[in-house]
Amino acid sequence: MKSSKVYKNICNLSNKYINHHVDINVFGQENLENIDGGIVAINHSGAGERSKDHLLVCSAFGIDIPLHFFVYSGIYRNPALRFVLNQTKQIPVNPGSFASKINKECFKLAKEYLSRDDCVAIFPEGMSSNILKRKQNGKKYYPGLGKLVIDSPTKPIIPVRVDVNSIDGGNFIIPDYNKASVSIGEPYYFFKDMKNIEKYLFNEPGRKEMIEISKHIMEEKVHTLESLI
Repeated sequence: MKSSKVYKNICNLSNKYINHHVDINVFGQENLENIDGGIVAINHSGAGERSKDHLLVCSAFGIDIPLHFFVYSGIYRNPALRFVLNQTKQIPVNPGSFASKINKECFKLAKEYLSRDDCVAIFPEGMSSNILKRKQNGKKYYPGLGKLVIDSPTKPIIPVRVDVNSIDGGNFIIPDYNKASVSIGEPYYFFKDMKNIEKYLFNEPGRKEMIEISKHIMEEKVHTLESLI
């Protein structure tokens, strides 16, 4: 796991942007010491096109730990963003169709990056983390995290909780918050539990089982982390 020069340069620019607009508090960076890659499971503080959660997490992890995020493929339509995403080797995904061609390719890429001891980052709640949608429809989990865990069962899961305050204003460029916290939990092995091995690895897991894994990790390991706001 080694950051490219391009990744470091873009990450440095991102950090300047975050530090200019946001007072960010990070807890648990010691949990990143001596890691050989892993699956980074993150909650969304407020999902949507204005979300800057991925930039907050990059800032917390630092420039020496490259992150390959699952990124909505529609964002790649923007030429400038497409250039940055391709240069930093992010992973395009279609959240609306688990079995689509682009998603099959994204999991293939993710498995390859994890085999190189890189970190692959995912927001398993999707847009259901949006506060308004959560109140209306409740929280929803998707199978992506479970699929990553099953495909790379020996890789650790790194739980990350992001929290932000809320202020008036904000737009696509300027965040609608000025305080944020990122809590990084201890690396966790889902298949350290023999019961999980018997249930999920001995048989071919389906979408339901993958969602169960996603839900368990998010509720037991991510949302239980302390908010620093």
